[in-house]
Amino acid sequence: MNQIEEIEQLVVQNEYATALQLLLLFFSAQEQEELRNDTLLLQARFNEYRRKVFQGILREGGTELNQISLSILELKSKMAVLLQSPGEQQTASENAVETHVGDGPILKEDFLDNRNQWDLKPSTQGDRLISVSRLQDGRLIFERFAEEASNSFEYLHLKMDAARDFRIQTKIGFIAFDSPQCAAGLYWGAKDSANYFQFLISMQGQFLIQYKIDGGFCVLQEWTASSSIDLETRINVMQLDRKAHLYHFHINGQLVFSCPFVSFFGDRIGVSIQRRVKVFVDEFEVYS
Repeated sequence: MNQIEEIEQLVVQNEYATALQLLLLFFSAQEQEELRNDTLLLQARFNEYRRKVFQGILREGGTELNQISLSILELKSKMAVLLQSPGEQQTASENAVETHVGDGPILKEDFLDNRNQWDLKPSTQGDRLISVSRLQDGRLIFERFAEEASNSFEYLHLKMDAARDFRIQTKIGFIAFDSPQCAAGLYWGAKDSANYFQFLISMQGQFLIQYKIDGGFCVLQEWTASSSIDLETRINVMQLDRKAHLYHFHINGQLVFSCPFVSFFGDRIGVSIQRRVKVFVDEFEVYS
């Protein structure tokens, strides 16, 4: 295991102090004073986080630890560049996160018909209609009528090898909504309505990453503002990459968050919408 892989593994195992120490030793040996100082500041931030958790000021995990984890991974990426030759450094700067997937997609949806067997069933609650979806003119149209901050899902079943790298990419456009708090995005690794993952963007210009396990939510990244979200056209490309032990989340080609990989609950994959909103999806691809 090389130094890069070791740091990734330490982050997955929540061994943040050890990962930071390895980074500090490397940047000191390389006489990278700015990166060394960045690492020292991050160490201080992590120690402060641990103090607040011990005193009960902060709960274990949460946004602060996710941000520290992301910062460690960013420093790890800079370490990887320093370990490369000049030619490799140029390639790395052009493509900072490269996921090793097959040459072609295992799913490339054009929505011209339902050969891939999307669910396309209305969602109801008693006599109340919650959401509907349909295929129209090469698009998936998905509309939710309920106003509360819960979710509706449109999905198909796709078995994926959880040991392999993969990429999921979709293009989602907001057609109509009552509130900018409405949201839409990727839904994957799902077993049922109590066990799933979702990566959402809202028309407030924010994104959320979370998963639900046995009915309870675990937030990987709380609602966070991002300038990568296109609020003018209201059309956004969302991409999820799994590389080795890590997830990388992109909006319109920009990396917005990374975190340790969490295994799937099931084989449902598709789109999630929240609150009263109508969206279209005209691109959905999976590579592995």
